[in-house]
Amino acid sequence: MSNSKQTKLKWLVWSLYIPPMQSEIYLQLLKLLEENPASTQRELAKSLGISLGKTNYCLKALKNKGWVKWGNFSKNPNKLQYMHLLTPKGISQKFSLTIHFLERKQAEFEHIKKDIVLLQAEIAQQKPQLDLVKDSISVSHQSETINPENANGVTV
Repeated sequence: MSNSKQTKLKWLVWSLYIPPMQSEIYLQLLKLLEENPASTQRELAKSLGISLGKTNYCLKALKNKGWVKWGNFSKNPNKLQYMHLLTPKGISQKFSLTIHFLERKQAEFEHIKKDIVLLQAEIAQQKPQLDLVKDSISVSHQSETINPENANGVTV
């Protein structure tokens, strides 16, 4: 394979990879656009809790992937009002991202359930030691009393 073909292949593989956090933003963005294609980038940024610049970057990435198209699709006198429409490829990718998101969250859930069981066992194991410490603290506080005959508060 020639060097330029290898480079193109590496670029293609890299361009198809979407980091998990980025894929969650893409999924949320696709959902928002599906619900309201006339959303402004500012509204999308606010809904996603990300910066306007990052929203613009993500929208451009979705457009470059062919998942979204936009334009002034009506003869609207407000030239700032653009529509962001999901393409058939975008609808398919939204479905795929939803499946991967669910799989990732289910795996996280299983991991968290295992962590909970381990933490509960650790607490059960350490509880007798904690009870001993609490008892010794309680006994030492009970033995410290102020002598009423001594006005300067010396403990007995």
